[in-house]
Amino acid sequence: MKFAMNRDDGARIAYERVGDGAPLLLFHPSLTSRTLWKTLGYVDALRDEHQLLLIDARGHGDSDKPMTMDSYAMDRLVGDVIAVLDEAKLTQTAYLGYSMGGRVGFGLAIRAPERLRALIVGGASHRPQSGALDRIIYPGFVDTIEQQGLESFLHQWSERLGRAIDPTLQDVLLGSDARALVPYLRQIDREPGFEESVVSRIQLPVLLFAGERDQERLVDSRAAAAILPNAELLVIAESDHETTVAKADEIVPRVRAFLKRSK
Repeated sequence: MKFAMNRDDGARIAYERVGDGAPLLLFHPSLTSRTLWKTLGYVDALRDEHQLLLIDARGHGDSDKPMTMDSYAMDRLVGDVIAVLDEAKLTQTAYLGYSMGGRVGFGLAIRAPERLRALIVGGASHRPQSGALDRIIYPGFVDTIEQQGLESFLHQWSERLGRAIDPTLQDVLLGSDARALVPYLRQIDREPGFEESVVSRIQLPVLLFAGERDQERLVDSRAAAAILPNAELLVIAESDHETTVAKADEIVPRVRAFLKRSK
């Protein structure tokens, strides 16, 4: 593991390199860490063909954990990725992000498109985020984390889903710091999104994917696919927002084929 520093505010961002080949940066969803890509099988499936850059978002994993909402503004998150690319001495990479990680990918493609060769965005949205996470998870879940802790949050989320949370996700989430997640999640809720006129100017090849039962993000992914000039959309059957990213056996072959076409 290494660290890169975002010079805008001095935050240290943890990352590691795994594998050999063309670079591919992986940015995890909210409430998890770079460990998720290993436990779900993405790293083993891709490391023989790609030099993987696994990032911990600020507030997650081994990265710094600021306690103010402003520290988690989208510009900061995008700046963190640029800092990692600079520290790793990579002028350009392909990018795969899920949920929040996919949203950061949109931001990077807008701010620094020259740093990207191809963009893969799963379960994400370019639109304003007010209320989105409450609709995807459950209303007031951030209050649960703040007042009752992560175990209570997982219990209540599981009850609302009517099933157990994936053990892999559960283990990674329970290793998080709730004190940092609360300002991070509250900032996400007030993010204004990206103007469609700006998103439509992204010229990179883009692969979008979302779960069939993840209605919030499937609608947004279809909207993005409709305005991006060089995009394709993959719908993962019988999957919601939580379970889609675990379908590595379906997603990785499409990622591999997409990246080969995008050389």
